[in-house]
Amino acid sequence: MLIALFAWAFNLFAQTPNASLKLATYNLGLAHGYVDLASERRVELEKTLPTVSADIFCMQEAWDKKDRKAIARAMAAQFPYSIVPEIEKVKADHAPVCKISDLFGKSTDGEPKIVTCFQTKCKGLAGQAFTSCVINDCRSSLDSLKNSKRQCAQALMAQVGKNPMLSMLRLLSPFKKVDIFTYKGSDGIMLFSKYPFRTHGLASMRALSTLIRRDFLYAEVDVPGGPLFVGCTHPSPNFETTAPYTGPFHDWEEENAMQMKLIDEKISQMANGKPMAILGDFNFGPTFPEQNIVGDFEKNYWDFVGIGYLDPIAWPEYRACSFCNSNTFGKPTDASNLIDHIFLKNIDKARVLKASLIMKEKRSVQRGGRGPQLETNLSDHYGLMLELLNN
Repeated sequence: MLIALFAWAFNLFAQTPNASLKLATYNLGLAHGYVDLASERRVELEKTLPTVSADIFCMQEAWDKKDRKAIARAMAAQFPYSIVPEIEKVKADHAPVCKISDLFGKSTDGEPKIVTCFQTKCKGLAGQAFTSCVINDCRSSLDSLKNSKRQCAQALMAQVGKNPMLSMLRLLSPFKKVDIFTYKGSDGIMLFSKYPFRTHGLASMRALSTLIRRDFLYAEVDVPGGPLFVGCTHPSPNFETTAPYTGPFHDWEEENAMQMKLIDEKISQMANGKPMAILGDFNFGPTFPEQNIVGDFEKNYWDFVGIGYLDPIAWPEYRACSFCNSNTFGKPTDASNLIDHIFLKNIDKARVLKASLIMKEKRSVQRGGRGPQLETNLSDHYGLMLELLNN
């Protein structure tokens, strides 16, 4: 009888189809001071993220060291394998990074230097009004600084949102090298897995990054049916209306494209024709008028898809925005974009079972633990889940 029972159990197991593999990506929006209720939302994220039924999970915009540790700790029981890079400050090559003559006065052609321009043309402005003034009225001054003293220009823009007087002291101090990236040099990305890594690491994109450090996490994951080469990333966005470009390329779009070129080269070399998936908030996407989805850096998106990547969330049967005006952090007049993706390569299209949005639910929080209950999404993005049939 016992032998027959074992035989029945073995036959049942042998006839059970392979389980699916679930990949997920989510931009947490934990940008304190920029995306509201970050501290309150993090508490809810710690509870919710470990319950997501993903096997491999890429997260972005966990910038702060405390937030990264808290999320990683919450994920550890369900996702025992992870890459959570240490935050590494990146300093200017020399101190001071700027001289007074770089920032104040006039150039030989009579054009005001950048801070002089701020003082004369943007005085009294703040927030978006100040940014618009820099872009429209002081752009030539900033471009001149970028072309002559790039690190000074980069360090200047990295001070956005900080006390102006203290920022000037940092830029002009000969005693301490200043940070050239915001968020203390954090890349904001983390990768979690229920399956072990055969190899894993980080490809730095520091040399291709402006304002915010960008990196690429990669792993060869030992999933059922053979290895899957996984990437997790968050390339540069279209900051044109909020942060004038001071980097090594022509503009933000070209910087994004160069980062994607490195990403493709790195993971393609590793995979060598084997299945691979790249997850993240790519800050680019197509236009789909019928779904009211507005494109961003569209050329970069179509160029990437054009070298053989599948993007199931863009297929008609699954298509949806991921950065949407329906989110509590959006406004009805905002554009809705599809900028979060899970790209596949060397994987048969027939293996795709489903692509869908996740993390759309709202939570009640109290600002600072006091006052009225506020209904909020857990990020300004929705997450994305892709389900694949295992080989």
